[in-house]
Amino acid sequence: VNAKSYPEEFKVGRQDYYFRYNVNLQLSLVGESLMGFNVWDLMRGVDVLYQRPNLDKSKIMAFATYIAATEPLGAERARRLIANNAAVSDMNWVLDYFRRSADHRLLFGGRVNYSGLTSFDAPSATRARMLRVFPQLEGVRIEYAWGGDVDITLNRAPHFGRLAPNVYFLQGFSGHGMALTGIAGMLVAEAITGTAGRFDVFARIPHGNFPGGAALRRPALVLAMLYYRIRDLL
Repeated sequence: VNAKSYPEEFKVGRQDYYFRYNVNLQLSLVGESLMGFNVWDLMRGVDVLYQRPNLDKSKIMAFATYIAATEPLGAERARRLIANNAAVSDMNWVLDYFRRSADHRLLFGGRVNYSGLTSFDAPSATRARMLRVFPQLEGVRIEYAWGGDVDITLNRAPHFGRLAPNVYFLQGFSGHGMALTGIAGMLVAEAITGTAGRFDVFARIPHGNFPGGAALRRPALVLAMLYYRIRDLL
């Protein structure tokens, strides 16, 4: 599949809910689902976009980040950890962040993996960082742990732009997506409806390529982040 497979201009349409319900019932009979087909279509669309010459993938890189949740601590014990129930983040370059949950667990995140290796033991590493901040939780079990990739830009600012007059891209939120993706959705909606001034403010932010080319950009990132990690420790 490539961009040449779609010579005609793409036009947006909308199927009614009954059509989707009916199709999903038929797919379920053969062990498939409409959601699965939609995901497959989306993945093929991303494949097509990645082959466009004006989409520069060297502007972003992915790293993995992780969060762990303790077993329930009880209301009083959880309150003693963070008395005002605030969400907390430190000021390091490779930062930690944590808060209490509604069911009195401690959620602790921030352990990152820049290497791209899948053998990384995220729960143990995250627990070790948690105990440096809260040594009184020694012996408390980690009940849940999860993680995923975050895309970053070289300057850590989001990368907005256009692939065509009516095709927009938004990437490189660099760990700030909770706030910025909502803003980005609003700005791209404004641009689609003809008011692109605020979108273009972000689109004009200059972004450099990660150095090292395809072979060395990952090792270069690991070394650079090791430098900043050492600065955090000093």
